[in-house]
Amino acid sequence: MIARATLVLTLLLAASATHAEGSMMGAWERGDGIARVKVAPCGTVICMTNTYIKPGVQDEKVGERLEFDVKSSGDELKGAVLDPKTGKSYSATIVVNGDRMTTRGCILGGVICKSTDWTRIR
Repeated sequence: MIARATLVLTLLLAASATHAEGSMMGAWERGDGIARVKVAPCGTVICMTNTYIKPGVQDEKVGERLEFDVKSSGDELKGAVLDPKTGKSYSATIVVNGDRMTTRGCILGGVICKSTDWTRIR
């Protein structure tokens, strides 16, 4: 009985992780309107690739990406994000709620964090 309960719990957690990761896939627009991205699997991670950058923005380019290595943790995805352009990694938390997503990256053990809000593009 305990083995069966453990199996059911494991399957539910795996389904939850797959759903959470799957729900973040697609096209998103950043809350400030500066960027649009495509979120899709790339290898063993999830990539967020710039598909549009508002004209005049100097520090971001179309085609640049962030690589998220995250796992389900309750209603969130948690793990790490790598910026291949700089080679720096940060802790990452992603929350998807329907057509809204918030990404949060932190350094120094969570002392300095930055959150970004996104809206799904249909």
